[in-house]
Amino acid sequence: MSELLNSVIKQVESFLLEKGYSRSARDSFSKRFKGIEREEVIHFSERKGKRELYDYIYIGVTSSIYFANVNALDKKIIKDPLNSHPIISGSIGHYKKSDSCIISIPMNRFEQKDEVSKAIITNIQQGAFNLFKSYPDLNSIILGIEKNDEWLKNYTKLLDLRMSIRLAAIYHLVKSTEYAISWFDNSQIESDKKRKEIIMKMKREW
Repeated sequence: MSELLNSVIKQVESFLLEKGYSRSARDSFSKRFKGIEREEVIHFSERKGKRELYDYIYIGVTSSIYFANVNALDKKIIKDPLNSHPIISGSIGHYKKSDSCIISIPMNRFEQKDEVSKAIITNIQQGAFNLFKSYPDLNSIILGIEKNDEWLKNYTKLLDLRMSIRLAAIYHLVKSTEYAISWFDNSQIESDKKRKEIIMKMKREW
């Protein structure tokens, strides 16, 4: 992590601590909700500028929602990197109600830290917090998917076998095992053999 990014994180940290988030890593803050196994994460990243902008860094900030119980069920069916992924994640600017955009803020001097930190805090308030408020639990995630929310398009427009297993895990928690398996069975164009193998595993593991 560059000293420039570190200076910005230190500026934003007090705001996030006041909002109930804790430092979970050098570049991340999180808030956990034990009763529903939910975790909200705000993560900072940077990339170097190219050519004439080589002395700049570009700061990005993402907001993510995790549900540990979904990942645990998912892992019982198939083990891969997706087991540890969030339900939804993206740039904080993407989730604003207006002027939606991907946040990538240039910075090359420590004198800019107040300005950059202020811009990030504004986008956290308007974007990240809007995402977290929009999907407070798994029921709201399901409703969003069924309404074809653009933010949840991975579960509709981009639905494949792997994402179907993940969505079935959510249905299992929100509705029932029977509903989840029936939905999964009807959503697939995979071969009968592959589909039946997964369904048998769901019945056994869930």
